[in-house]
Amino acid sequence: MESFEEMFEQSLKSIRPDTVIKGEIIAISNGEIFVNIGYKADGIITRKEFSYDEEKRPEDTYKIGDVIEVYVLRLNDGRGNVELSLKKLEGKKVKEEFDALVQNNTTITAKVSKIMDNGIRVNYNGIQVFIPGSHLRNKDVNDYQGETISFKIITNEKNRVIGSERIAYREQRNEQAQNTLANLNVGDKITGTVKRVNEYGAFVDIGGVEGLLHVSQMTWKRNVNPNDFVKEGQQIEVEVMEFDKENNKIALKSKKDEENPWNKVGTEIKEGDVIDVTVLKMLPFGVFVDIIDGVEGFIHISQIATKRIAKPSDVLEINQVIKARIVKIDLEAKKVELSIRVLEEENNIDEQ
Repeated sequence: MESFEEMFEQSLKSIRPDTVIKGEIIAISNGEIFVNIGYKADGIITRKEFSYDEEKRPEDTYKIGDVIEVYVLRLNDGRGNVELSLKKLEGKKVKEEFDALVQNNTTITAKVSKIMDNGIRVNYNGIQVFIPGSHLRNKDVNDYQGETISFKIITNEKNRVIGSERIAYREQRNEQAQNTLANLNVGDKITGTVKRVNEYGAFVDIGGVEGLLHVSQMTWKRNVNPNDFVKEGQQIEVEVMEFDKENNKIALKSKKDEENPWNKVGTEIKEGDVIDVTVLKMLPFGVFVDIIDGVEGFIHISQIATKRIAKPSDVLEINQVIKARIVKIDLEAKKVELSIRVLEEENNIDEQ
């Protein structure tokens, strides 16, 4: 094995700028490393030339007596020392690794180093990558201040390295979608993110793919506005109700079976009960009334009054609260029939 004295002798012959030599660490002080390189002057590695990793510290990485390879920058740094660099060697290694990542189309993660008017700059171990605003996911570049992001390299030239966050995100979404679709089953309960809301429901991201949460599957209530139940960006738990694998169409629901108001019909609400109901809708042959949220009943025109009427609006108004008796419950068909007339007839008998 080559002795340190032999390395020193070899160094005396080869120490010149832009070469790589070996030396022994003789001191570490104030973030600087002093190296015996077998030359008439010792070498020095300043904090600036130590590493591209700003959080890396010399005293945590090396100890006195370690033999290391260094890059010679200058034979005299102005203080009589040979100026050395570990950063230069690190940069060459990083560049080789970086080029391999680019060649393999690997997604790279790095911290944003600078916010610019037309994009951002990220620092990958000393390699500066520019990401134009058109290749960012967020429109406001200030959203990236201090962030760590993932991106793909779309241009890798000597002094021009350009990345794209959008492409990396799209590929990630595609991979995530394929995994989701391959493992998705009817009945699965998933936490998703509301992406868009319209008058008939909302589209929910359940892992790279979106499913439709129809307004009728949000709540057991009727005639509601989707915006009253979900907001864009909200995290909600949904259940896969239908899954068309051929067309990748997914129907979701968020209303829970145990909260079905029809569970109360026949138990808490029974035939013969007299209850307060609200007039919801009028038809020529009767009215629909609200019994409880999600359960409607029907009063036929013949059951509205003891006297003959031409139309329900002769005696009733929309949103009017009235008392009625439940005369029939059909749980299978989910129908409840009520009567106001029977109450009037009962009252007339009591008054006689």
